[in-house]
Amino acid sequence: METQDYARLIPTAPPRGLVSWLKHFEHFWSSGILKYKQISREEADAYTCHYDFFADLRCDDGTEKHRPALLYCTECQRYMLADYIPGKACHGYGVSSGVRMLDCYMDNTRFGDGEELLCPSCGAQVRLRSTSSLRYGQTEEHFVVVPTVKRNRLVLTQWRIARHFSARLEEDWFSDPFCAYIFDGGKLHRLVKWRLGMMGRYYELETWQQPKRKIDSLGDPVFYTGELPSLDGTELENAKLWEYAEQAYRKGVFYPVAYLRFYQRHPAVENLITTGLGRLLGQAFEAECERSSMSYSGIKMVTPKLSWMNWKECKPAKILGLNRAELRQVARQQWDLKKLRLYLTLREDTTLEDFTLAVQELQLYFVERLHQSGAPLGKTVRYLKRQEERPNLLLDYWSMADQLELDLQDEVIRWPPHLRAAHDRLATQVEYQHNAPLNARFAAMTERCRGLAWEHDGICIRPAETVDELVQEGKTLHHCVGGYGPAHANGQIILFIRHTRRPERSWFTLNVDVKEKKIIQNHGYGNEYAHGQTLHIPKAVQDFVDLWKREVLDKWTLPKPKKRPKPQTAVSAA
Repeated sequence: METQDYARLIPTAPPRGLVSWLKHFEHFWSSGILKYKQISREEADAYTCHYDFFADLRCDDGTEKHRPALLYCTECQRYMLADYIPGKACHGYGVSSGVRMLDCYMDNTRFGDGEELLCPSCGAQVRLRSTSSLRYGQTEEHFVVVPTVKRNRLVLTQWRIARHFSARLEEDWFSDPFCAYIFDGGKLHRLVKWRLGMMGRYYELETWQQPKRKIDSLGDPVFYTGELPSLDGTELENAKLWEYAEQAYRKGVFYPVAYLRFYQRHPAVENLITTGLGRLLGQAFEAECERSSMSYSGIKMVTPKLSWMNWKECKPAKILGLNRAELRQVARQQWDLKKLRLYLTLREDTTLEDFTLAVQELQLYFVERLHQSGAPLGKTVRYLKRQEERPNLLLDYWSMADQLELDLQDEVIRWPPHLRAAHDRLATQVEYQHNAPLNARFAAMTERCRGLAWEHDGICIRPAETVDELVQEGKTLHHCVGGYGPAHANGQIILFIRHTRRPERSWFTLNVDVKEKKIIQNHGYGNEYAHGQTLHIPKAVQDFVDLWKREVLDKWTLPKPKKRPKPQTAVSAA
């Protein structure tokens, strides 16, 4: 058939109840327009006196000079008053104006041009628009696919349904056929009535045209389910298309063109629909979609592949690579695509019961991670239930055990009797291993600064011994010295000031640059601020530090680092 012969199969008008179906069933066009403009005080008084006015919603707090704005709602067709807010004063930025209202739910709220809100009169969802922004009106459009059958051929027509508000807020509706797909002779023919032009805008063609490029411009469309035509007598009477729609449309994975093209190559796909797996099939189509843009439902692919399914078979279980018991559970529990693909990956190493238990207890992400670790899935899930711990803790424990080169084949190491305690022990070992280079440099600097230790009049001072000791000092005195390990190793050392009678008890922490012989800072508990009060360093401590600097630090010289002994080379006897 020629293009014009196919064009005669396309309906010239949409179903009579299509707009009503879109309004109520799909909940489109739920927002009307709340039009506003600035008026004078005299006009506001005139509206209040001569019209059945809803309310004067202007704020009256006595602090600002108010300018009235007249509001009109397209949903309840009533007028209201509000405060007019100029552009720069509406939200503190931008140039768009807005209004301010005082109402029981708005609570003196400001709304800018283009924002959505509830009409104070009828409570409908509306969009605030100024008179100037509606100079050329406002058009809102949606696309819906309507199926029809003519001359034993299925026609999927995509209609453009548009609602236009004029500047006077008069409402007009437009409906135009946008494109159509016709199934004939085992092929899908695509006809278009609109073309994409410059600036991303569509323009209407004089006649229907049939492009050579076969793309799926419908994708997962808004599909008119009000009156589905019978496919009896057509080439698609066994395709189970409407059953697929019933199983997948409300889930957002109904791809009619992709399904029909796939049915052309693999008629056995209708057996998956008979089993009730339409949603799973739609998700498989969705996974192979290449969308034209983020906001466009159409897809670029010509025909889905679904190569991971075995299309040499006809029975659903064999197509999916399952046995009958597995297929029954997949259909009964309505597995999604991600869950099925994961089970097919783990099927050789786990049982259906263990996999079901793992999915019930954990997220699919953790099920996959636990399996990748090489541990039996069912045993691991039951172990986590006994320990009452989350899988991320066990995975972290296994990762640290592998880092420390522990034998995870040993069951005691793989599943320790007390998981959290074992995790904390390994975390300490890993941290020590990670800090080994810093610990060595830290200890070397401490050894070079032994000469700074001093005692006078009941107070003593000494360099910090280890990074762990620094961390403990910070926790005890509630300051940040715990992170000064690298600085200490580089010469800005930390010294502890203690009472001679209690040298183990933290008191003050001194930070000194030994290369410049300069005191950087000296702090005690909470950096001298705790429980809302400012504390002070005792005069005895200040005098001790000053004396220590004069008598010890200024006269002391930082020793040179010790050279590492050279490795001895063996001398052969000649």
